Amino acid sequence: MHLECTDAELAERREPRVDIVTERATGTDEWGLEEGPFRSYRRTINATARPDGRNEVVETTTYRLGIPVWGWLFTWPIRRAIANRQEQFSYWWAPPDRLSARAASTLGLLCAVQIVDGYLGTVLTQTLSFAVDEFGRGNTAQGVVFGIVRFGVLITLIMSFLADRRGRRPLLLFTGVSSCVLTFLGGLSPNLVSLGGTQLFARGLSTALGILIAIMAVE
Repeated sequence: MHLECTDAELAERREPRVDIVTERATGTDEWGLEEGPFRSYRRTINATARPDGRNEVVETTTYRLGIPVWGWLFTWPIRRAIANRQEQFSYWWAPPDRLSARAASTLGLLCAVQIVDGYLGTVLTQTLSFAVDEFGRGNTAQGVVFGIVRFGVLITLIMSFLADRRGRRPLLLFTGVSSCVLTFLGGLSPNLVSLGGTQLFARGLSTALGILIAIMAVE
């Protein structure tokens, strides 16, 4: 960024930023990342005084976003935020508080997992009527399967209890992988009984997965 500014404006530019990123001085006219949603961040200023009392300033900011999967959605807003300095963190498109690199990474991954969980939680509702027709069963059998799957809430309660004992991250991985595998096996079911059995566990595990995602996002 090329600027022309007074000594006072240059002095402001030399102050560490506290808006989209919190900076710390790492050298003369050089600042690095203190806190912000970046894997790496560096800002430098090269100022040259002019005879008329103003300054020719070249400000260079290089960074790598620390938001996995969804980083492309924030490329333009972050670029504008970097170019337009503010006195404090206040952006309509961002969370109320500034995210650290670790928090941004965790939140991005949780959002991606939530999409998978959304599918796992609705796949039976969307496909059971077709499965019933394929297996030559009627509405009664469909209702029985839906009723049995409701007992998956017991699995959800067990997983939620274990999350406090064993840790949220291991249980998040376990419930996510297990529900995906069981849903896949359900697609290979030769009859309605095996489909209902796999979905009993898959539905309970996917519900627990959704709860763990919400808890980890809040924390």
